[in-house]
Amino acid sequence: MRIAITGATGTLGSALTRALLQRGESVVILSRTPSVLRRLDGLPVTAYAYDAAGIAAALAAGPLDALVHAACSYGRAGESAADLLDANALTPLRLALAAGTRVGRWLSIGTALPRSVSPYALSKAQFADWLEALPAGTVPPRDILLLEHFYGPGDDPGKFLTRVARACIAGEPLELTAGTQERDFIHLDDVVAAILAVLDRPQSGCRSIAVGSGTAVTIRTVVESLNRLAGGRSQLRFGAVPMRANEPARCVADTTTLRRLGWAPAVSLESGLAALIASEQSLRTPL
Repeated sequence: MRIAITGATGTLGSALTRALLQRGESVVILSRTPSVLRRLDGLPVTAYAYDAAGIAAALAAGPLDALVHAACSYGRAGESAADLLDANALTPLRLALAAGTRVGRWLSIGTALPRSVSPYALSKAQFADWLEALPAGTVPPRDILLLEHFYGPGDDPGKFLTRVARACIAGEPLELTAGTQERDFIHLDDVVAAILAVLDRPQSGCRSIAVGSGTAVTIRTVVESLNRLAGGRSQLRFGAVPMRANEPARCVADTTTLRRLGWAPAVSLESGLAALIASEQSLRTPL
């Protein structure tokens, strides 16, 4: 297959790109900066601009069997609400309309977070609403993957588990909420496997698929595990930070649809957290 990916320079997008190339697929990248392919150096990919002209150029070079939309903005760099709306809803909507039915399938990586939690979650949900509402004659079959909290080696330092892992390795104190929130943590490798499972099972219309491990644990349990795996030197100050507004008490994926596609999580939480600590420790070790 020839597959286009947005967000391919990110953690998830780059891991998916490598997995597709290993399977022998042809990969096209739609990037805001096509000349700077972070995490993709040396890979046999073709890059185009992440806009309507870019997708038109990619289609002119040959048919696209699928487009996996993994690009997003979390809002961690002080982006305004308008910036998040443009990055997470308007830009991909323009891309979807420009591609139309000339793309065989559309897979959109969304979030399972309730839209009331943050502007990021709201803007991702708004794009999912538009993608679902577009008439079948204007866009191809669509899968909206509602992703729980994914983690893994090489993840962005702004992600929660990466920040906690680095602080625990350094023995720094951590100020946290009470940590009673239950969350579904899924390893990066399992997310990539889920996306491939969806790609391998075409469908018509539009469907939403929950992507997670199917098991929820408390934030406190995960943080304590990371600290233990890092040597147990950090002081964990649970309750020092208030819960954010509209924080859900429990988030967990119903993996029924994914399991029907033949998928099951392969990385346990304990082994995944250990690998995260080992990866972050290696970054601190001088060569």
